[in-house]
This record gives sequence, structure tokens and C-alpha cells, in this order.
Amino acid sequence: MVQAMENAPPSTCDQTHIIFGTDDVARKQDVEKRLAYLKVELGITPTEEQYWEPFTAAIRDNAKDMQNDMTRASEDMYGQESAIDYQQSRVLFANLRAQCETRFLTALEPLYDRLSIEQKQATDDLLVPESADAADDD
Repeated sequence: MVQAMENAPPSTCDQTHIIFGTDDVARKQDVEKRLAYLKVELGITPTEEQYWEPFTAAIRDNAKDMQNDMTRASEDMYGQESAIDYQQSRVLFANLRAQCETRFLTALEPLYDRLSIEQKQATDDLLVPESADAADDD
């Protein structure tokens, strides 16, 4: 599994890798590749499917919402460079990030609760950034 993780796409939680510099089709393909990878690595069983589907819907919705809001904000900000505009944009993105993280967590909890110990460990390995692990060691 370590080799597979090294070749894995970036974490689904950090969705910036699937938004910047890609067109809509490529972004959707990246999301679907990541979801397929996670499903295999986590060993999602038929019994867990009913919890997997809302989880994948949350990830798809987050990617779509982030893309739409980033596109709209970049269009609105074109040619505007005031400190107020900049800070308003930062607040908009912070709020969007909080909404996406909440949606993700809400969908992850019921799935995680039903996973085996091995599946939970795989989920932790795949979805917890290494920097968070290092912070816990302090």
C-alpha cells in the first residue's frame, strides 16, 4: 500500500490541485480518479456503499463549488487591486473552505464509523496530511 500511496493523487481534502490550471473536464476526471483510488485503497464493501455514495457526492460538490466560486471571484477581481477587495476575496475563500470542510466531515463521519480497524487506518493514512501527524508529535 505504501507504493500505491506514493503514486496516489493529492488528498481529496486539499482540492486546490484539481482546480487551478485545469479545465472542467480534466477537473472532473481528476476527482473521479481520486475517488476510484480511495474506494480501492479503503476496500469499500457492498455494505458500506450506502455511506460511500454520500461521501463521494460531498467531494464532487466541493470541487464543483470551489471551481464555480473561484471562477466568479477571479472574474469579479479582474483589474481590482485594492486592499479591501483583496481582504474580501480572502474572506470569501475562507468561508468557502469552511463550508467545504464541513460538508466533507459530515459525509466522512458515518462512513468512517462503519469501517473496520484496518480501513480506518488506511483512511487516516490517506486523508491526514503528514504535517498534521508531525504537529501531533509535539
